[in-house]
Amino acid sequence: MKMLKKLTSNNTYWFFILLVNKENKAKYKSTMLGFLWAFITPLIQMIVLSLVFVIFIKLPINNYPVFVFSALLPWTFFNLALLSGTYSLLENKDFLKKASFNRLLIPLSTIISNLINFLISLSLFILYLVLFKIQLYPLNLLVLLLAILLLLSLITALVLLLSSLNLFYRDIYYLLQATLLAGFYISPIIYPSSFVPEPYNLVYRLNPLVGIISLFRTSLLNLTYFDQTALLLSISITISLLLIGFAIFKRREPYFTDWI
Repeated sequence: MKMLKKLTSNNTYWFFILLVNKENKAKYKSTMLGFLWAFITPLIQMIVLSLVFVIFIKLPINNYPVFVFSALLPWTFFNLALLSGTYSLLENKDFLKKASFNRLLIPLSTIISNLINFLISLSLFILYLVLFKIQLYPLNLLVLLLAILLLLSLITALVLLLSSLNLFYRDIYYLLQATLLAGFYISPIIYPSSFVPEPYNLVYRLNPLVGIISLFRTSLLNLTYFDQTALLLSISITISLLLIGFAIFKRREPYFTDWI
């Protein structure tokens, strides 16, 4: 009841904080490690992937655990935020029915909740890099900020699009799960994009995560080269998706309560 009172007030700021807090509490409710799972999950993946690709397949990549972890962190953020954001309107259907407010706040609160966990995990990884003397310069941090903003924009674009469609087409969420499974392998997470054969390079770069993950690696691992073409494509595709996602969300917003 207290939550509904806040919801029906015009205090948009506090309502948004309320939604973010609700999302964070629900995510790690009754767990002992709480937000640390946002770091532990990609850490476990890194260990398994390192065993497979260093010991068995023997990929010729120096410091492979750090190489793969620098991509697993943004991928985990992308994966979790996209899934929870796509389902967020259905998850909060009681709010949609009982109160009048800007519906954008619901998917955005889910994204911000995941962003907080991602930034904590990223900070722990940067601390690890510093402790093991992988030097980061001010320019690296600027590149990292650009990578975070670009990834956040891509997630927002897709969440606005998919969450509004998922209210009417409930198969969207399950299709997304299958797509993300494939997306893991067609993004440069367990291998560098340089491993992709030349004839497939252009098509491969149409995946906006290619440029974004390459940017994360450039900043975190202090690399001197990144795929500029992939980055430009990522920026162009992300901006286009952001415009499309926002337009479709606002167009469908008046009918949300009819579809629940």
